[in-house]
This record gives sequence, structure tokens and C-alpha cells, in this order.
Amino acid sequence: MKKTIVILVVLTIAILFIAVYRQSQKPHVNPQKESCFVCHKDIHMDKAHPVDQIGCVVCHGGNPYTTNEAQAHKGLIKNPADLRYAAQTCGKCHKEQVEEVETSLMATNRGIISAVLHKFGYTDNLSSDVTVKDLYEGKFKENKAIQYYEKNCGACHLYKPYGQGPTKEIQERGGGCLDCHAKWVKGNPHVELTMHISDATCVKCHNRSGRIGLSYFGHYETEEYGTPFMDGGPSHYNILGNPDRYYLDLPGDVHYTKAHMSCIDCHTMSDTMGLGLHYKNMTQQVGITCKDCHEPHFVQVPPNSLALKLAFLNGKVPLKAGDYAALEERTGQIIYNVQKINGKAIFFSKETGKAIPIPLVNNKPYHTFAGHKNLSCQACHSAWAPQCYGCHIVNFEGLKQLNWIKYKDTPGAYAELNSYVRFETPQLAFDPHGKVMPVEPGCQDFITIFNKDFKFVKQIKGLSVATIDPHTTQLQSRSCEDCHHNPSTMGFGTGNLSFNPYTKQFKFTPTCDAKASGLGDVPLDMIVNEHGRQMQSFPVKGERAFNKDELVKIYEVGQCVVCHKSYNDPIYRDFSKSYKLFLEHKTPCNKR
Repeated sequence: MKKTIVILVVLTIAILFIAVYRQSQKPHVNPQKESCFVCHKDIHMDKAHPVDQIGCVVCHGGNPYTTNEAQAHKGLIKNPADLRYAAQTCGKCHKEQVEEVETSLMATNRGIISAVLHKFGYTDNLSSDVTVKDLYEGKFKENKAIQYYEKNCGACHLYKPYGQGPTKEIQERGGGCLDCHAKWVKGNPHVELTMHISDATCVKCHNRSGRIGLSYFGHYETEEYGTPFMDGGPSHYNILGNPDRYYLDLPGDVHYTKAHMSCIDCHTMSDTMGLGLHYKNMTQQVGITCKDCHEPHFVQVPPNSLALKLAFLNGKVPLKAGDYAALEERTGQIIYNVQKINGKAIFFSKETGKAIPIPLVNNKPYHTFAGHKNLSCQACHSAWAPQCYGCHIVNFEGLKQLNWIKYKDTPGAYAELNSYVRFETPQLAFDPHGKVMPVEPGCQDFITIFNKDFKFVKQIKGLSVATIDPHTTQLQSRSCEDCHHNPSTMGFGTGNLSFNPYTKQFKFTPTCDAKASGLGDVPLDMIVNEHGRQMQSFPVKGERAFNKDELVKIYEVGQCVVCHKSYNDPIYRDFSKSYKLFLEHKTPCNKR
């Protein structure tokens, strides 16, 4: 009898345990009846995250069984999209996307940190693996470069807490997924998530350094004293409402002025969020190229593909399995808003869904010249680029300044001063992919350090340039002379260039006497000298100036294009032979 009772008790306990376990695998409470709604009224989200179906606790945590504020908020995560928590919150449904974002450059800032370490002289190139997360966790010993980054660059990355900062613009930076996907709707106390990323969202961070977020819209940032003057005073054009930053209107990128394309129309998810790889710089992460749209390779969209999911979430771009969409050559990702319809390449705006025919690269000689095979589209079609030569950074060890990583004032203050700001048709050089691209002096700095007694300690000079897409594309290309006969474009800088075609020697006289100006032996706009020696560093591996042989070939053509302007001119059918005849005085050119 006792044995039977013991068995019954054990069975009862087992049944109760199973019932409790099963109950624990179900939602603790009906989402519509969570106690959160007693206090938080009028909360609603976007269609992909309906509150009445998923509730609050699944993302924010907390206790849904009580209306006591302290108890209800115990364990609460205010921003589940913060990358400190995203793997456990957003990652429940978007595991792959969270993992990709965590290694993206917008999260790690690995490229920016490497560039700062390079400009301060701590590394020879952009090879550092230090990330923002390392700085938050104190895994990297602070030096001058890291201190400068934390005080001047540390407010633009995904790990920055959302809402932190003195102005609305800065507060809306960071916050993990919210940095791009947040959308505030009037009357809704809760942020909504959106796939429609506005240009303003991108520009809030991409408005410094190469300033592509400004150039694309035709805004050239001028000197900080507001020239050109208007109405008898400083220009009243201000960047992002900042009274100390002025701009001049120049031609905007044709993709914006003609096609009204947003930033995300070109830049795919892999461009911005990455593919989960540990990128060291932007040239590794950005996969989109002009060729992907203007010389597209179309593939059929497979069922259940990422492209179909993105088009569905976008809600504006029509796409179904079996349709033909363009392929991003570098990454192999499908560009869902570039499609082939009735044999024609069509672009769809991600914001409006408007269909626009894409002009394809034609077979004109300037596109098919053997000598142009290494030219990027940007080399010829970028109208201008902001050039900020010799930026000056001043470090005062005796002053304090806000440290964005520690979010408090810490010793060491840095001031950034403009030097020679202008807009020009950009110089050219080779990018890491072996393509000739525009160049900007993005990391060209003079760093002056004063100690705690405000006495001069030392100056660090780093002349460094980088290839970049200026985002000032125009349909009309630069002239042949502008590349083949302009010493600045070739990399010599501004000045007078002569060439002996028989000895193949250059003679260059720079306009600026750098030494007399106290800038050293190298003019700020010289990246290669007359002997073909590279005079400034390119921090990204694979980037370089033209070498002596390449400069000679470029300028040899330059001697002829002044008169022989047509690509159909017979001399270009075999230019080597034509130039040899020129040197032998067997052409009309030398018989005059």
C-alpha cells in the first residue's frame, strides 16, 4: 500500500513538473494583456512588429505581471536595438542580420580608428584591428590617436547609445539598429522601424572627411568664416543647422538631380550592413559599382531569396520569383531594384517605386579604348571634389573635453582648424582594385601638441591621401586635356609642367613654395614628383600614385590631344607608331 502511494506521489509530481515546463515554453501572458499597456497607452509599431501580436516583453524584457513601476521595469532594456543587447533581442528573429551588423564598419569603426592611428604615426597603414567595442570595454591602451578619436569621432558609430548628446542631430546617431531604421511618427510615443532610410539619416554622419553626404546634393563646404560673403556678411547657408559650417551650391550628382535617387537606391544592404566579414576599410565593404547598373548582369530571382524578402519589406518595388534582377559583381548579391523588363534595364526607386530606364554604357571609342581599361567611371565623370589640404589639429594637454566613449570630460582637448579648402577637378590615382579613381587629401594633417603648461611639445606631419568616389557624377565627362595635359590631375599638383619627349624627363615647377610657407619640402597637393617618386602615403594597401612610365604614357597622349581631339582620329589607331613618327619628324606636327 505504502509503495503504491509513493508511486502515485512521484507520478503526480512528474505530471505537475511536465505541466509547469510546458507552460514555461509558452508566452507568459497574452501580449494584449501585458501590464505595460496600463501605463504606456497609444503605443503602436510598424506592420512588421505589431504590438498587439508580439507585445512589449519579447523585445524589452521586464515584468508583464505587475503595474508597480519598479517591479515592472526590473531587467528592462530601454533600447533592444542597442548592439550590446541586439543578439539576445533583435537576434531572436534577425540573427544573421545582427551578426552582419556587428562586424560592419559602421559598428566597428575599424577603418576610421586605423586612419587616426596612421595619421598620428602609430601604424604604417590601415592595418589596425581596434574596434569601438574594444574601446568601450577598455581593451586597448589609450594613446594620442585613440584619445583624439574618442573626442572628435566617437559620436558616429552604431555602439553610441541612442539619445546621448546635446543636440537632436547627435542624439539620433547610434543606437544599433535604430541608427538607420528609426522613424518617429507624430502622436506615437514609441519609435517605429522602417525600411525606407531617408537621406537625412545618412547625412547626419556622412558629412565630414570626404563629405560625400554633402557633395551628392551639390553642397560644397567652404571655409569656416563663411565665404563667399552674401548680403554684406557671411554666407547664410548652414550645414545641418550648424552656424559655424557654411556651404556653396555646386552641381549635384546627376543621380540626385536627374533621377532623384536616395542614398539607399545605390547602396545595398551588404554595402551598409556588411556580409559578416571583418572589414578593415570602406573599399572592402562597399560592393556596388557603376557597372552593376550601367553594364548589368541579370539573373533570375530564386524563390525564398533575400531579394524577394527585401522587396516585400520595402513594399514599393515590384518583384517576384523568376523575374530578372541585376547582380552586384563584387559580392554576388542581387540588387532587387534594378531589373530587366521587356529587354530593358529598369531602376525602381526604393522610396516611391517609380520606374526609370537606365542608360547603358555604349560602345563609343572612349569607353572601349584599350588605354582606358583601368579607368573607373568616376575618373572621368566626377565633376569636382572638396579638397581640404593640410588640416590642422591642435592638442591641449592642459584642457578637458567631452570623451564620447566614456561620456564625460577627460584630460586632453583637440581643436580642428581648416587650412586650404577649395573645390577642384580631382587628382587621379590607383585604388585597391586596380582602377584609376579620384583622390582627396582625406587624412592630410598637421598635429601640434601643447603640454599642460600650454608650451609647444612637438608637431606631427602626415601627408596622406586616399582614393574616393566624390559623389559628384555628371553625364558630361572631363575633357581629354584635363587628364592628359593637367599636371594636377596627374598628381604633380598645381604648377607648370614641361616634358622632353626624347629623354622622357619631366620638369615641374609648383605654384606653391612649400618650404617658404613653412609646410616642408612637399607641396600639399603633390602626390608624385617629376621623377615618378610617390611623395605622400596612401594608407590603404593597393592604392598608389602613377609611376614614371604611366606618367610618360599619359603625357605623351597629352601632347597630341590638344589638336587631335577626336577619338576617331587616325593617329589613335596605333598611337605608339604615330608617336614614333612624331619623334622622327615625319608628321605634319613637327614639319611646321
